[in-house]
Order: sequence, then C-alpha cells, then structure tokens
Amino acid sequence: MKVMVQAESISKLMQYQLHERVYPSWVFDESTLLIIDANQSAQDFCNYEGNELIGLSITELWKDEDLSDIIHDLEMHSSERSFYGNLKHTKKNGDEVIMRVRATRQLNPKTLWEVHLV
Repeated sequence: MKVMVQAESISKLMQYQLHERVYPSWVFDESTLLIIDANQSAQDFCNYEGNELIGLSITELWKDEDLSDIIHDLEMHSSERSFYGNLKHTKKNGDEVIMRVRATRQLNPKTLWEVHLV
C-alpha cells in the first residue's frame, strides 16, 4: 500500500537543486525509508509517471538481499554524511539493473538522505 507523504521538510533550495539534476535522484527519510521527493530523471529511469515515486519505500526499489546492507550502511554511517554501493534496482516494469548508488545525508534535517544513481 502506497503512503502519500509531504515534501515539507525539504528546503526550497534543496528541492530546486534536486529537480535541476540531470541524473536520477531522490530524497528519502531514514526513519520511514519513504521517498519524499524525486526528480524527473528518476521518474523516467524507474518507469514511473508523475509523482508515483513519492511515497514509495526504498524497499520497493532495491532487492531484498541488498536491503539488509542498506539498513546496515545507514546505521554504520549514521554519523557520516555519505555512503556508496552497487545495488540491484527494480524498475516499475520489473526490470532489474545493477546501479552505482551514492547517498548523502542532508544537514538539515539530518534524517534525510539524497540518493543519486551514477
């Protein structure tokens, strides 16, 4: 079941920068693992339309075998500002691709991570 979320916790500058990027990027909340904003490139890459990515859990995009690694990385890097890794990514149509992911903890609020597929 998809949960709708608000992007109120993202600053206008962060939101502008996110939507200006040409590579797929989104922001998720560490405590809920829900995507709270995504740029058009991410929507296109993942085969989602409109704002369908918003409100999805990152667990719906990344394979189960990688999920424990993601959670572990979040815990390991809780005092860090970023982590990198290769993850199996599932698109809306079910296609799986291995992507290099870079996630950066935002400074304000510190529960948000910005993800870039590189």
